[in-house]
Amino acid sequence: MNQLGTAWRRYPPLLLALGGLVFASSLLTVVLDNPLWMALPLVFLIAWYVVLDLSGAFVFLGMLIPLSIELDLPGGFSTDFPVEPYTVGLMGAYFLWVLGDVKQRFPLKFFLHPLSLILLVHWAWIFLTSFSALHPFIAFKFFLAKSWYIVVYYFMAGSLLQQEQGIRRFFRAVLWVLFATIFVIVIRHGLQGFSFESANKVMAPFYRNHVDYAAIMTVLFPVVWYWPYGFSKAKSGSRKHVLLILVLLLAIQLTYTRTAYISLLLAAGFYLVLRWGLVRQLLVLAAGVAVGALFWLASQNRYLDYAPNYQTTIAHHRFDNLLEATYKLEDISTMERFYRWIAGVQMGRERPFLGYGPGNFYEAYKPYTVSSFKTYVSDNPERSGIHNYFLMLLAEQGIPGLLLFVFLLFYAFVLAERLYARLRKEESLSLSQANSSGLSANAVVHYRLLAVALGLCIIASFLLMNDMIETDKVGAFFFIYLALLVNLDLEYRPKNEL
Repeated sequence: MNQLGTAWRRYPPLLLALGGLVFASSLLTVVLDNPLWMALPLVFLIAWYVVLDLSGAFVFLGMLIPLSIELDLPGGFSTDFPVEPYTVGLMGAYFLWVLGDVKQRFPLKFFLHPLSLILLVHWAWIFLTSFSALHPFIAFKFFLAKSWYIVVYYFMAGSLLQQEQGIRRFFRAVLWVLFATIFVIVIRHGLQGFSFESANKVMAPFYRNHVDYAAIMTVLFPVVWYWPYGFSKAKSGSRKHVLLILVLLLAIQLTYTRTAYISLLLAAGFYLVLRWGLVRQLLVLAAGVAVGALFWLASQNRYLDYAPNYQTTIAHHRFDNLLEATYKLEDISTMERFYRWIAGVQMGRERPFLGYGPGNFYEAYKPYTVSSFKTYVSDNPERSGIHNYFLMLLAEQGIPGLLLFVFLLFYAFVLAERLYARLRKEESLSLSQANSSGLSANAVVHYRLLAVALGLCIIASFLLMNDMIETDKVGAFFFIYLALLVNLDLEYRPKNEL
């Protein structure tokens, strides 16, 4: 009662408005016979909370990400509910918050950082290619969705996730909810005997499919791995920490998602590359192999030699059979990817500069497919994408769009390597500089940097087999990791650098 009295003294008009809204929503619910009107007071309370505590509202966004569901709307629209509407609201609140004190709340150094500038050019190119798109309406809808992702998950995150306490608070909230969904899903999966066939069914309603579920767990795995050293107050491991890692690994294993397994192995390898200072060499090698393989397959139409047998390319109901079929090129999901990848390359050759427009792959790819690679699911009734983000960019935004994103990704990895080397050089474990657990301030930051860098590596791995940057389960953390990387670089940049 005392808290209610305090709230009344501080916010009487708002409380009166809330009371009136409760009455109005109740009346509308009865008159229109639609219980959705009862959500109006909740929306009002959330908006009020956003105004009172923007940082807390951003943490609440993190809690919603593992719980969001894909919701189909009238007119062919869809949304990640409630994350996407909430993100749009946060974007408006962030703009108002920044306008309240531009100098303090919108650090110019962050905005002018090279990574931010590359991202802004990438964003501008998406806007430009929307005008020449096959279906401009779809393209501009895509651009708007990309806009609130960049504003909220990059710029807003960059403003709010600067201090250790804020970073810890955000990721703790995300992980609490994530592990709660894991607990529910593992129990439900266990009741089905942990079968491969039931892996997709037990994800509902939290995740669209087993890939979304595996992706968010794998993307956040480095944060869990380095939690005691780079995020927690404890600064040391514990049995509880080991248990959480084992639970997460078990949950990832039970998704039966090949991309998740491969991305974890690649992240382990990338750690060694980062430690040995070979990131630039690896990126040059990767780019060379990708371009070389593309030209080799295109030369004399060699890719046709890998066309599958339509009769034997089928879906598999046992995971061991799926693995065997994968390396024999008889798995339907793998060969369907080839079917769409070839179309993406052909689309890039047809419109190499501007592409067919953001979000327009599905509308344009059918004429560019090769019938030799057709599978039982090539009709694509679910309207899914190309399943390779890099080829999607080539098809939809042309060669410049692809190169801009690759440059963004490569620069982030090079920046992580440079910052890692700098921190290791400056790190001191002397008692005078270390905390009670023996970890210096630089040691804590370098563990946090490792979590961010390996998280970006995992996301890049997923992008080779999926186009998930536009989903909240992956895209949100991609931009948040970039923002954290820029903040670390700005905070620990040598004083003689601009």
